[in-house]
This record gives sequence, structure tokens and C-alpha cells, in this order.
Amino acid sequence: MTNGIVQFGCLAALLAGAVLSAQEPWPQLNPSTGAAFQKGSSVIFRVADTSVRTIQFPRLNNVIRRVTMLDGDAKHALTLRQNPTTWNIPLPTGRRRPVEIILDVEGVPFLPTKPKVVSQDARGTITLPAHHAVVHGEKMCFEPQPHKNTLGFWVNPKDWAEWHVQVDRPGAFDVVIWQGCGSGQGGSTVELSIAGQALEFVVEETGHFQCFRRRSIGTVQIKEPGSHRLQVRPRARAKGAVMDLRRVELVPATKVTPTKKRTRANVLIFFADDQGTLDAGCYGSRDLFTPNIDGLAAAGTRMTQAYSHTVCCPARALLLTGRHPQRGGVNQWTQGDMHSKPGRNMHLDEVTIAEVLGKAGYRTGIVGKWHLGAAATHGPTKQGFDEFFGLRGGFIDNYNHHFLHGKGFHDLYRNTKEVFERGEYFPDLVVREANSFLDRNKDRPFFLYVAFNVPHYPEQADEKFDLFYARHKMPRQSYGKMVSTTDDRIGQVMGKLEQLGLRDDTLVVFMSDNGHSAERSKIRVDNHSSGLPKGHDYGANGGGGNTGKWRGNKGTFFEGGLRVPMIVSFPGRLPQGAVRDQAVTAADVFPTILDVCGIEPPEVKFDGASLVPILRDAKAKTHHDVMHWQWFDRWAVREGGWKLIHDTKLRRRGGLPFLGNLDDAAPEKKNYASEKPALVQRLTALHDAWAKNVRGE
Repeated sequence: MTNGIVQFGCLAALLAGAVLSAQEPWPQLNPSTGAAFQKGSSVIFRVADTSVRTIQFPRLNNVIRRVTMLDGDAKHALTLRQNPTTWNIPLPTGRRRPVEIILDVEGVPFLPTKPKVVSQDARGTITLPAHHAVVHGEKMCFEPQPHKNTLGFWVNPKDWAEWHVQVDRPGAFDVVIWQGCGSGQGGSTVELSIAGQALEFVVEETGHFQCFRRRSIGTVQIKEPGSHRLQVRPRARAKGAVMDLRRVELVPATKVTPTKKRTRANVLIFFADDQGTLDAGCYGSRDLFTPNIDGLAAAGTRMTQAYSHTVCCPARALLLTGRHPQRGGVNQWTQGDMHSKPGRNMHLDEVTIAEVLGKAGYRTGIVGKWHLGAAATHGPTKQGFDEFFGLRGGFIDNYNHHFLHGKGFHDLYRNTKEVFERGEYFPDLVVREANSFLDRNKDRPFFLYVAFNVPHYPEQADEKFDLFYARHKMPRQSYGKMVSTTDDRIGQVMGKLEQLGLRDDTLVVFMSDNGHSAERSKIRVDNHSSGLPKGHDYGANGGGGNTGKWRGNKGTFFEGGLRVPMIVSFPGRLPQGAVRDQAVTAADVFPTILDVCGIEPPEVKFDGASLVPILRDAKAKTHHDVMHWQWFDRWAVREGGWKLIHDTKLRRRGGLPFLGNLDDAAPEKKNYASEKPALVQRLTALHDAWAKNVRGE
């Protein structure tokens, strides 16, 4: 042990690249400091010396799943730091007894002292992941964290990577790379070589180093079977770092039949559930890991003053119809259980995006959350969607797929048929169904609405983000992992779009339905339909969202409840890397789609307008001089910087009505109602006139 660091330096010499056998001791440690063992896919460090601050050992050829410290009955998530040759696990200080550190990895722990030789699969493809690369140089290294899983720290242009390849079926291969590069860091020139041939490419910015874009960089001819080495070397570094590289693929080349140029754009909407006002890296939340949302912003326009609604139902009506939800009868919670007695459902005469695009020849699908009425006589397939998979109600447990409020009920459907996939993680089912839809409809125009049920509670995040958030405090930790889970699934669907060569033909919109949740919920009955016990906690832990200077959260009419992240991306057709500060709403999405696709609008009154003029001109005027929201008998109206809120929940605090100013240094903190009665009266009159209009009076 040196300076509080336990070093496992003899590991490589002892094992020489061999796979560690079950329960075999790791390199010898001083008995006073502990011992190391390998069992299955885990490495266990037993550390007796309480003064040890860091465990250091040679890097493995594995992606890490998690690092956990067992301290008696307590269990703590730890982080891991890497450099080109070693991995380091910092330990908490103040330990008073021996602890066990468990490093779980994908596969059996394997040391990279002997290069991994990668062979062709059954289709003849050679897939070269980052963790199988042999790294040469000073700084570049394999980053093993599961949310990264990349060759990174490529800041020295002399560093390079190499893979050992076994080719049994030679021929022509298309070379595909998955590269990421942060905004402002692109432009480096890189050479990829194999079998005496070299392909040169320029690194493209993707908005984030871990936002990986699939790129085909050319074709190589491997004439002889046998062993080969594929090398990737920078030729000229443009900025601070070259790129991140997740994998390289050699795909047997096939004749490509020229496809007809599309006359109409595809449409893909990602609608997040309870993702708060500033909760993405590109909105300033640098403590969150959102490379794919950041990548969309780099390839599109980020709206800083986008509004949806205060809760789920009205937001979805606003988005899909381009009209205030009250026009379609959505002013209270809609029916959630298809098997319950008839309840409130959005009116069937409301015209949705799917209905208009379907009549124009588009294939239409929704995957995820509907929440506009669960009755079999209503729902997505009655409102223009050809296909539906997901929940008809408000939210579900991600593994048992039951709604958890009250006594609960099962809520997973394909169209109107109830389906059962208990144990399957619902965000992964969303990706499975979305990517299947894209595969099946790649040759015709489509509209795909991916309505995620996350980051909405229950906060059951993908464990791959445990390492990244190990040092975050609750509730930000739990919520942040859910946001990253959402981002990761967006990336998986975008990856399929890239793989199919459809990215440049597809208008992509990302938005959230409302601000972050601060709800606390638990099961309050025995014999709950889900099988979960009474007292089981499934809420949002009091709220982990970031609203910056804005007040409020989901369920309120303050900015933190209404103002949401929104990105519009259509590379080559609309601006990229742009920011717009004009006030826009979810109602603008429908008219924007029709404008971009060149489709005549239906004969209904829209409450939104196309965003294309704003997207193309930063100086274009907003078309929302006055904005309205209502839910039950609670409402808000905004004109300019003033917002009047009539919310009975504020009565207990002596704040009814509440007149706030968005231009204050601390917006909506001071109530100006008593100081400006004339303004209160005028804004109230605006609301009353609007309410009559949307009720059809």
C-alpha cells in the first residue's frame, strides 16, 4: 500500500490475460490490508485496513455494471475512475471496520494483456466494441462505466487504438463507426486502416461526446482470410479532443438499390413524462447525463420558453390536437382503466395529428402512454393511430405494469387487447416496439409518437446510471437516474433511425408534458392488484427537478409546472445548434408538422401556429401574446410578463388570486394582486372570455 492506495500491480503478470476462474484469489495483498477474489462476473475486494483511501488495479476488458461497498448491513454505491492502464475506486473516509467492495462487470472478468481476437458472426459481420481495443498512447483509455462504454480522453493526437480481427470469409466490407463529439469540438481528421487500405474521415459534432452517431465511412476489400489488425489513428486534431468511439463494424457489402427520394418528411415525437423545466444538460443541468437530448439540441433548435400544461392529460390533448384540452372535454382526469365503468374520454370528434397524417398516406403509431381516456370505444386506434402499444391510463410500475394508485389495475395493451409481459422493463418495451415500427415502415412515410412513461414515478431507473449518480444527493439522485434512463431510450430509437438511413428524412420533436413531480405516494391498501405490499413507496421522493430561478413544479401554474424543455430537429431543412427565446406551446407542434410536411390543415380552429417562421428567424414575433391554462376550476392567464393564477390551493396561504411577474429577479415570488387590482380585473376578463370560447358558448 502506497499513500493509502492498495495496488494490484502484479495482476497482469500472474494471470497473463487469462479468464479468472470461479472463486480464484486475485493477486496477493498484504493480509493487513485485505484480499481480492473473483466469483462469476464479480470481483470482490475485502479491505481490512480502514486507512485505505483508494483501490487501484489494472483495467479489465469488461464494461462495468456497478460498484458497491458493503459495510455491515449498509450498502453504498461507489464511483470508478480510469486512466489508460489502471482503474481506481475511491473509498469513503471515516470507515471503522473492514468492508467488501464488489465490482460487477458484464461477462467474466478478463485482463487485456492478451488482445481479444474478434471473429465474424453468422452474417459475416465483425463488431469491434471499445472494450476490446488495444490502446496505445498516454491519455486515451477505455471508459468502462456502462453509461459511457467508449474509447475516450482522446486529447493526445498521437494516441491510437487497435483491434485484432479474424476473417474467415473475406470480401468487401462497409465500414461503420459509432462516434461522438461535443459541440465545438469537431473537425479532427482520423484514419482507419485494415489489410493495407486506409479510409480517412472528419469527425462530426454530435452535441455530446457520449451521443453516438452511426456513420458509414467507406468500403474496404479484405482479400485474404486470416488475422488482421484494424487501427484508428488521428491525423490532425482540430480542438481539445478528437472524439469518443464506441465501436467499429465491418459489414459485408451488398448492392444498394437506389431509393426514391422522399417527397414528405417522416415525423417522430418524443414526449417525456414529468421531465422538468431545465432537466437536460443542454438546458444548463450539467449534473445530469443526457447526451442524446443534448445531441438533438445540437442538430436542431432548443426552445427556452416552451409551455405545455400543469399535468399529463391536458398536455397530451394540447399536443395531439393543437387545441386547448377543454375543447375536447379534457378538463379533469380521464378514464384510466378500460375495464372500469365508463368515464371521461377525449371527444372522438377532436382531430389528432394521426388522423390528418393517416389520411395523407402516413402509417401512424403510438408507443407508450395515451392518458386521454381508456374506454375501448375511444383511445388511440379510434383517433387515427394504426398501431398502439402501451398504457391507456396515467402511469404504471415498470415491471409489473400495474397502475399503483388506489387498489390498482393492470394496464398494458396492444391496440385494445390486454397483454401481459410481467417482469419486462417497460422503457425497454417502448424501445422494442418503437424500433419494430421503424423497421416495418422504413419504406413509406410514417408518424411515430413515442410517449414515454418516464421520468415519471415510480423511479425505477436503469442500473447502468448508478455509477454516474453515486455521489448525487437524494432526491436529485433518484430523479436524475430516471432522466438519464429516458435519454438513453431516446438514443436507442434515434440509433435505429440512423441505422435505417432515415435521420435526414425525419422531423424530430422532443418535449415534456409538464414540470417535474414532487409527489409522495405509497400503497395504502392490502391485496393490491400488483401484488406489492401495503406501505410500498412509489412516489417522486419530494421532487428532484431543477427549475433554476423559476418557482413551482408539476401540478402548479407557476413556471416550474408549465415551462418545459422542447427541441425541434430536422437537419438540412431547419436550423441546427440554434436557440429561440419566443414563447411557444405544445399546441404549436401540430401546425408545425403540417407546415413541414406540406399537408393542408383540417377544418378546425387551432390554438397554436407553425413554428417554422420562428425556427428560421430568431427575430420572428411570438404568436402567443396571451396564454391560457385550466385544470378543473383552477386556471392561469399570462400576458407579457404578467401571470394571474386562480388556484384554490393557494387560498390557504392567502395567495388567491396570485399575480406574478416573470421579469422579476425572483419571478413569481411576490404577489402583486393587491397593488394592481385593475390588471387583475383585466386578466380575469381575458380568462372569462377564453373559458366561454373553449366551452363553445
